Amino acid sequence: MEFKASPATSLGAEVELQLLDRNSLDLVDGILPLLQRCPDTTYIKPEYLQFTVEVASKVCHHPHELEEHLLTQIRMLNHTAYDLGMKLAALGTHPFCSRLGHVTPSPRYARVEADTGYVGYTQITYAMHVHIGIGSGDEAIRLLRRMRPYLSVLLAIAANSPYWRGLDTGFASYRQRVLMEAHAFGTPPQLDSWEAFEALVRVSERAHIFESFSDMHWDLRPRPDYGTLELRVTDIQPTVHENVALAATVQALANYLRSEHWQDGPLLELPLWLELENHYRASHLGLDAVGVVDTYGNTRPMTDLALDLLERIRPYAQEADTDNYLDCIQTLVANGGNCRRQRAVFNQTHTLKPVVAHAVSRLEEELQDSAAPPSGHVQATSPLHRPGAQHRHWS
Repeated sequence: MEFKASPATSLGAEVELQLLDRNSLDLVDGILPLLQRCPDTTYIKPEYLQFTVEVASKVCHHPHELEEHLLTQIRMLNHTAYDLGMKLAALGTHPFCSRLGHVTPSPRYARVEADTGYVGYTQITYAMHVHIGIGSGDEAIRLLRRMRPYLSVLLAIAANSPYWRGLDTGFASYRQRVLMEAHAFGTPPQLDSWEAFEALVRVSERAHIFESFSDMHWDLRPRPDYGTLELRVTDIQPTVHENVALAATVQALANYLRSEHWQDGPLLELPLWLELENHYRASHLGLDAVGVVDTYGNTRPMTDLALDLLERIRPYAQEADTDNYLDCIQTLVANGGNCRRQRAVFNQTHTLKPVVAHAVSRLEEELQDSAAPPSGHVQATSPLHRPGAQHRHWS
């Protein structure tokens, strides 16, 4: 099986946005008219349910480039959606929508609908996925093994989905509990080598378990067809800057785990049952959770693990000139994450529509503030975005 190598500096993201009725702020089946009106759909994609629009970024080589690209695409989407009577929001679940969405018409989604039935209709969740460039299949599995203990910490940092169908679920990331109802979501299998992954793919194809890599909905998965390792555990964040800050954090973590110092980190590989326990705890209590750190049952507060992680990877962020993004994540951790922000808005108003309105406003304000480039701004001219250059994106 071929692994299409990518440079270690390459970075990409997929952000899933909610499509809302402009007045009620409830979810609306809006993807089909939105795609018809978009002037360029190179990076704009539908998802399984018509409540959702996805922005799949081009291949970037720096988080600053990624942020500029996502802002451009989402600003265009926002204008188009408004003309159609819609707004955009970035929350891991919709707080009060109580109906099921319509499936986007396509051959792949028709197959998914037949396979998943009612469970598929309930998968109304919104994530941010990060792609990290990888040079070989062996490197992909090595990095996957080293990164898996940190999945629960990243999940806790990004938890942004406490409400579901009008109720406070008691979870920080209820999105993860919704996903667990479906096939092949959650913590990836513990693989020892690239050969073990190739064997898994062969068996899966023969048994008709997966038809493509896209059917492996793991929190962390190799993408040989893109030459990346894709992290999928994080809820979408309300602003582009916060999402890119998460991507920059994942990139710095990957560079740290590639180094000779990776064994000095706060977390090392655990048995699968303890990984699953940490995953549940992080989705339940977010940054207020306590994580299991070794096979003796010792624990540490998730906030401490998050701050320790940021301290360990900061030299790698500074080397890439991305430590300002780590500052953003450090502030997010100090404030308890966006899950706590959602609950704070609800506690002030005792109704859920303002929770959605707050998220809409944060995104709109960011798009307006970034609409004009700063004085002296020069558009980069790398081959990725020269006029006439071939477009490539990850999805």
